[in-house]
Amino acid sequence: MKTTKVWLLLVLLLGWAFVSAQNTELPIYARGVYSPSQAVTLNVYHGAKAKVQVNLTILRFQNPLEVLKNGRSWETPKIPAGAAKTPISRVTVSLGEGDSEVSLGKLGVGLYEIQGQFGQKRGSSLVLVTDLSVFAKQSPSQLRVLTVNRDSGQKRSAKVLVFAAQNKRELSTDQNGLLSLAMPSKETIVVAQSGQSFAVVNSAWAYALTQKYVFTGQTDRTMYRPGDTIQFRGNFRADNTLAPITKRQIGVVLCDSERELQRSKFETNAFGSFGGQLSLRASARVSTWDYRILLNPEGEASCNFDGSDFTAILADFSVQQYVKPEFTMTLQNPSVALQGTRIPLEVS
Repeated sequence: MKTTKVWLLLVLLLGWAFVSAQNTELPIYARGVYSPSQAVTLNVYHGAKAKVQVNLTILRFQNPLEVLKNGRSWETPKIPAGAAKTPISRVTVSLGEGDSEVSLGKLGVGLYEIQGQFGQKRGSSLVLVTDLSVFAKQSPSQLRVLTVNRDSGQKRSAKVLVFAAQNKRELSTDQNGLLSLAMPSKETIVVAQSGQSFAVVNSAWAYALTQKYVFTGQTDRTMYRPGDTIQFRGNFRADNTLAPITKRQIGVVLCDSERELQRSKFETNAFGSFGGQLSLRASARVSTWDYRILLNPEGEASCNFDGSDFTAILADFSVQQYVKPEFTMTLQNPSVALQGTRIPLEVS
């Protein structure tokens, strides 16, 4: 009997620990890259059924390069142990039920980690604030890099660091922001630096520039509510001739900001087109969503951008809890009017 009680107590403790571990995550999504002229916003998914107080801490990495060079996605990199960070500010915000958006205002150029805490729940997200953009175009044998001013689009020279297969090369663009080099490997991380501004791209992300196809797509609206049905269509053509790709099996995946929600298979018609509908669940969370195409219908959709099987994002849209605007219009007209004369109307 005593042994049974000990085992029962152990099971209860393990169950409590498991539940506690499952509830320690505080999802935070900070929407990626901003320019210094933009206010930084983030969504906090605390899951509470009432207003809560969430503590936010903004930390700035002292050496952004040691973070940006790691991982296939800069948003989910391997942050080196002991990476030096400087606290910028701490703030407590009052958030509504479920999901809430928070504005942190404008931040200076740099790479930041936004840490959040609500009770025992903790989470973090990275934000890159920069006035520099970098683009990469690759072929099987060559990599081309272009650096520009993020706000104006004007070409801008920069130092370029290329990371491939544990090797690092330090190069520079010309005065027009251009750089060409032999393709070092199938997947290369390119980090550009101009002054204190950094920009990063994984050459595997340049899918639209390395594929032999052109994709277009659209949805019937740009905003939906949970439970709505999304009507969509797309077209699939050869890049060099724009000839339609016909009778091709493809996958279409519905994603929110983090995960795959629904997947369907389609076959392009004689015009290279396809279309259909995807239904949002009544519990669909408020976020920015998209639907994307897979050349391999069974491939990885990479809804968090940490992968390379997906081919193109065809359209993005918002899921919001909104109410259609209603208004009343009153027309006032004279009580008597003669045939053939103009009638003045007063609209209010």
